[in-house]
Amino acid sequence: MESDTASCAQHTALEVNPDGIPQAFRHKSGLIVYEEGLRDGAWISRYWSPIGRAELDPVCRGTSEQNAAFRVSLGGQVVENAWRVVAVTPVAATQTGAAAVEVYLRHAQLPLEVTVFTLTDGTGLFTGRLTLRNTGDASLALTGLDVWAGRVFPCQFGSRYWGENSKYATAHGEYEVGYFIDNRHSNEGHFEWRPLGAETPFELAETSGKSGWGHPILYLRDGKAGNIFVIQLAWSGNWRIHADLVDGCVRVGIGPAGP
Repeated sequence: MESDTASCAQHTALEVNPDGIPQAFRHKSGLIVYEEGLRDGAWISRYWSPIGRAELDPVCRGTSEQNAAFRVSLGGQVVENAWRVVAVTPVAATQTGAAAVEVYLRHAQLPLEVTVFTLTDGTGLFTGRLTLRNTGDASLALTGLDVWAGRVFPCQFGSRYWGENSKYATAHGEYEVGYFIDNRHSNEGHFEWRPLGAETPFELAETSGKSGWGHPILYLRDGKAGNIFVIQLAWSGNWRIHADLVDGCVRVGIGPAGP
């Protein structure tokens, strides 16, 4: 299944099960290709490609939990990855040349459903939205949420062969995070790059009850490969962005934060 919009913005269904329900999606916006899919009960972020080419045989770096594309905590506990895809719906996009799709996930043990919305517009940017739905009669205490998470570096180029053949491998490293370091009035434009090391996980947050002069946006840079990844949250309340470097992979998460 592929959208009938221009080729610069499209969603391609992958790994369709016997019931006709896709278990993964390839999203394309301009030259940026991104895949999400189900693995071991987790909806994971598979890879990013900045050259317009999909991975034919992507290398999975890390566990399903490490690569989960969103995280939900209820009552102080992270919800176990026990999701299944129950439906997929193309969504009409009001923007010319854009394409959107919704993936509906249902938890196997909890009365909880999640809708993952993704819109591409051909610019190289992606718009995502996560909707949680309590399908039970009792209330659920939402205590933590990453509306998007996953590995951003190293980006993967071509197939497994190209990625693992040292003759063609792209160098990666010298990772940095860029952000506005001062959220006081009139200082909100104070931006700096700082190293991201394996021993120095990074967190940026606003906990004053509103975004205030802070800006929920983070830039990540692969200094050796020359890639820059930008993640931003459309949220006016408390928020949190975190990033770490583990086993050579940079992962990030972003979402609203409680008081």
